[in-house]
Amino acid sequence: MAILTALFFLASWHSLGRGGHERIAEAFRTQTLGMEIAGDRIPLQQRFNDCLITIMALEQRQPRQELFISPVNPAEPTQDVCRDLENGTGPNASAYYHNYLHGQTILLRYLLPHLELASIKAIYKGLLAMLLLASAGLCFLRVMDGSRREESLVFLVATLAFSRFFGLEWFGDSLGNGPSDLIVIGFLALLSARAGAMSTGEWIISAAVFGALTMIFELLTGGLPLGGAMVLGLGWFALKRGERSPQLVILGLVAYGLGAAIPMLTKVVLVATVFGSDALFQVALEGLNRIGSEVPPGLPELTVISQLVLHLGSLAPGMWMTAAGTLCLALALGAVALARHRSPEHLLLFASVALIFLWFALFRQHTALHASFMVRILVWPIAAGLALIALTALGANRVQPTR
Repeated sequence: MAILTALFFLASWHSLGRGGHERIAEAFRTQTLGMEIAGDRIPLQQRFNDCLITIMALEQRQPRQELFISPVNPAEPTQDVCRDLENGTGPNASAYYHNYLHGQTILLRYLLPHLELASIKAIYKGLLAMLLLASAGLCFLRVMDGSRREESLVFLVATLAFSRFFGLEWFGDSLGNGPSDLIVIGFLALLSARAGAMSTGEWIISAAVFGALTMIFELLTGGLPLGGAMVLGLGWFALKRGERSPQLVILGLVAYGLGAAIPMLTKVVLVATVFGSDALFQVALEGLNRIGSEVPPGLPELTVISQLVLHLGSLAPGMWMTAAGTLCLALALGAVALARHRSPEHLLLFASVALIFLWFALFRQHTALHASFMVRILVWPIAAGLALIALTALGANRVQPTR
């Protein structure tokens, strides 16, 4: 993971000075960028984030040895990021955005000189569709011919759950969520392709790389807990049957965590070295504010549960009742399935769901304030609950009725 981290920062260094400013006027003309759209406020938030990431990618007046570590944060002095981007108004040159690794911003620096923003967004969404279709098709084939049927059934259920209840209609082409979603769906597709065939070494390396890539593209929109839940819940079904054990699955989760930690710790060291301890202190203080407290003073009406329930429509845009009902069914019937079978794979799926709700409990303030993004990780309780039901049904079908 140290090599992958080094390659990432090397890519960040060489992403600078590539241009792409000429794409902005066309993006606003075609309304690929801009806030002037009708409809739900969640797509409007995506528009804001698109402008934010674009202006961070293009703002390069600062020294290279600073910009390759952190882009400038134009939202610090103003919330009119789209207006600033359209009018060419420069952001505060001293407001660096240290909180994340900003893989999305670096990727955009490479793509923007060669592609219109509309094309970039279409590529993100198209790749997500292709990965989901490939994963589903492979799983369907294996279920039909009986090859690794149990494993393929679990991955099929997970793939279909992500296809419907991950809000890709709104988030899939976002410059912020699109790349991070590709990491999540790409990992799911990899496990689907290698269902029941992964060796121990392949599993550990895959989990560690997944952790590193998740952190590189993470904007605290739920990628870290979702990835951890997937590793914990799907590891059993990815491994070869002769090598499976709960301990090995948990070892994969540890590898995932270490993979995520290495690039983040490297970023911390670079920020402290180049920008000083004050910058690092501000990042730590903001992180601590996301933990423990419910919401900022003056906003007592925001609670985690109420905000998550309110934003369940993010799972299936325009179909709040379908999303809420499917989540309740998956949790309730999944609990019934778990009560009937306490095998290791059932217990690991249950633990993976608990990890999601533990994250909500730990990051209460962040979840309440950003529920429209964070609610998307409830796709995993849906996937895991339906997988428990499918496993129970498959086991029941193997039992021959007495005559």
